[in-house]
Amino acid sequence: MVMKSKGYVVSDLHLFAMRSVSSRYHKAMIRAVGDADFFVLNGDTVDFKWTTLDAIERTETETIAWLERFALAGPQCTVHYVMGNHDALESFANRLDELAGRLENFKWHRSHLRKGRNLFLHGDLALTGPAGRLRERELLPSIRIMGTLLSWLYELMAVMRLLRVAKIFHRPQKCVKQIARCIQNDPAVDSDGLRDVYFGHTHVQMDDLECEGMTFHNTGSAIRGMPFIMMKVQ
Repeated sequence: MVMKSKGYVVSDLHLFAMRSVSSRYHKAMIRAVGDADFFVLNGDTVDFKWTTLDAIERTETETIAWLERFALAGPQCTVHYVMGNHDALESFANRLDELAGRLENFKWHRSHLRKGRNLFLHGDLALTGPAGRLRERELLPSIRIMGTLLSWLYELMAVMRLLRVAKIFHRPQKCVKQIARCIQNDPAVDSDGLRDVYFGHTHVQMDDLECEGMTFHNTGSAIRGMPFIMMKVQ
């Protein structure tokens, strides 16, 4: 009898951003990584643009330390880091390479991960660019930190739940249709046998939405006032 692997996925933790409430879910994630075969961090795990730390380099260092502790909490679990639009930084990619070299159970992916019948991608490349660009994420040479005042304004919007308007601009049905077209048009993506697609970016939590023979899921965002769950993956 072949045993199925057990995994989990989360997206959009936005570590070190003022509006992030990812710490609320940290203990549950540690328990999950200690019990799972794989765990996918599906983009925008860290937020360099809105970091509250004083420099990008320090944010990189703290993120790598966080990732190392997380991976070591489940040595039997492979932790997969998929890049998003808020963490696509050249220098950070180099640090991820170094971490993958130190830890056997850590891997990172520039645009997406195919694992069995599941596809994991952040979603920004499919939703903001032309179809068929999943493998063409550009890594930025630098990212400018937005600053304390703008961070406080963003935090105020989160507290007032104004960020929930994301559901108006990122309607689930429209998003999954666009992502499905992107998957079908990208020759670099093996869609044969693909059944479940996990994405993030929109901050709109959804589950079991079917389109073009695939089922789409989004864990939402660990941002104050937004829905968020950690999803099981088989």
